Amino acid sequence: MTETAQPNQISGATKVKLVLAWIMVSVPLVWGVLNTLEKASQLFR
Repeated sequence: MTETAQPNQISGATKVKLVLAWIMVSVPLVWGVLNTLEKASQLFR
């Protein structure tokens, strides 16, 4: 038996939810990294 591979179909609503989820994760992450780098740079002054 041979099966043909079907490409994954992602709906528009799923793409929007995925982008919003990444934004909700990445914004606090970037803020935390920048805040940490700022505090660390003060140690070396």
